[in-house]
Amino acid sequence: MKTLSYFIYALIIIAILTSCNYKDEYEKSEENLNERTLNEMSNVKMNQINAKQIDNINAHENTSIRFSPFTAKEIMDIPGVSHSYVILTNRNAYVSLVLDHTATGTFGKGNIHEQDNTGESNGVYNGKTGSPYASPKNLVTDTNSNFTLKDENNISSRLKQKVVMEVKKLNPKVEEIYVSANRAFVNQLNVYAQKTWRGNSLKPYVKEFNESVKVYFSNHSQN
Repeated sequence: MKTLSYFIYALIIIAILTSCNYKDEYEKSEENLNERTLNEMSNVKMNQINAKQIDNINAHENTSIRFSPFTAKEIMDIPGVSHSYVILTNRNAYVSLVLDHTATGTFGKGNIHEQDNTGESNGVYNGKTGSPYASPKNLVTDTNSNFTLKDENNISSRLKQKVVMEVKKLNPKVEEIYVSANRAFVNQLNVYAQKTWRGNSLKPYVKEFNESVKVYFSNHSQN
């Protein structure tokens, strides 16, 4: 009986140690956006120099816009990101994000996304109207979609910083990097993307784009 007790005790200790090791490994993993070490906080502040987001509408006087599919692809490899569009201008980079649950802590200030996914399990696209249809212009909507956040400041700071650093690494000449998970912004870029796929130039939309980003990024800061 004594031997059995020792054996059970040993199993409990092993289980506790295994659990602690798993927790430690997970907290250090790319899938965890909740935990932020002091070094990571310092890196965030240091990288603001390279991705400074300032309340200056003149920063958005872009003269050209183009998509960067390669940059977007790399961002979509980051846990927590379902989809991304990246537009490069003559000076800036603009990133739209659609978020998912492949990482914890994606939402920086709680579960405040814009989507109501009621009815999704029943094959109904819109749980409010019962409609199974969606507009092709919209990559995301307010029902049965992956997640968007109206205010970009509500994106996890750690996730945003991962995105900023990836964009800067791939496009070192950009002056400013702006990141948003705003649903209207995502869908606007989706419309531009469809025009690009059809072979249409985005030059006629530069003014419209500039006016939009002045609104989306008029009051923001990188946490």
